Amino acid sequence: MALISLFPFFGLLISAQVVKCIQRENFFNTSGIFLNNTKDDGSTDAIPLKENFKFFGTDQSNAFVSYNGVLSFIKGVIDFTANCTHADRNNKFVAPFWADIDIRRNGNITYRQSEEQVDIDQANLRLVTSFPKYSRLQMKWIFTVTYKDVSYHKRQSRTGVTNTCDLGDDTGVNTFQVTLTTDGIHSFVILYYEKIQWTSGMASGGDCTGNNGKAAKVGFDMGDVDEFLPIEGSCTNEVKNLPFTSNAGEAGVWIWRVDDIELKSPLNDFPIPSEETEVEQPIPEPPNHETPETPTIDPIPTPPESGHQCPPQNPIPPCRQLIIDIIDVIIEFVREFPRTCLVNSPSHLQF
Repeated sequence: MALISLFPFFGLLISAQVVKCIQRENFFNTSGIFLNNTKDDGSTDAIPLKENFKFFGTDQSNAFVSYNGVLSFIKGVIDFTANCTHADRNNKFVAPFWADIDIRRNGNITYRQSEEQVDIDQANLRLVTSFPKYSRLQMKWIFTVTYKDVSYHKRQSRTGVTNTCDLGDDTGVNTFQVTLTTDGIHSFVILYYEKIQWTSGMASGGDCTGNNGKAAKVGFDMGDVDEFLPIEGSCTNEVKNLPFTSNAGEAGVWIWRVDDIELKSPLNDFPIPSEETEVEQPIPEPPNHETPETPTIDPIPTPPESGHQCPPQNPIPPCRQLIIDIIDVIIEFVREFPRTCLVNSPSHLQF
């Protein structure tokens, strides 16, 4: 099956104009049930979901929270190093950051389900901001997993053992969050990245700083195809740039609609049928021509090596804000182009 690119042309244009990063205080509520911080690797038992979550066409009623940055639906993920060469036919999951996390050293992992209105309102606001056409949707529930200031697995120096590090060495930490939300029909995954300071544990070939090994795997697995759907930077050291890139107009924020059999981002999705519409009209297939080359778009500039944490933001000068507003109007105009135009746009380039 042809897969739609997760990095549409116009999505990169939008991300290139954003000037703010997601901050921890803007995460969904980070309280909840804590995973055991004396344990390394492994996963929780099945967690019954209060609402069925439709994931690539099938309803999921349970979730498993992995210590190593995976939220799965069929079984728990216990591996600390992801296989970047193929997908898992026996599982379905979202991998916000699949790497060798070790909360025995630093940080914590929490998960939380909520039907409270304050959380529902936050989810609705986030979706309306990124998908303006979804303003009439009302979410019913959220499930959030937060990895806060988590460190990587690092070996302790021992006499006669090479490729080890002292526990006292300086170390980076990562903070990110994955949220599932649904209105009972349409399902969304929201990923927040505040800071990514390491990419791999030492057991995954990383060095003493948690880098230069088998980098974290990030993306989606449907469980029934050979292809894994990666997010930009997955399985490379470029995964450190997640706090500074986006498909939703705000650095560090990534959102997808996942109830359909194809993954949809804010820029390659089409309006949900109204209540009077019985069947959504199929999107016409593009002509069977040779796939054009993917255009090169400059991503958001990566800040200097300062821990890869979003800096405090300065107020936007009025002139710059006016330019941003004008660009937003142009982008909104492009969004309203007929579907046949959008299908042939670079945002629908295939892998």
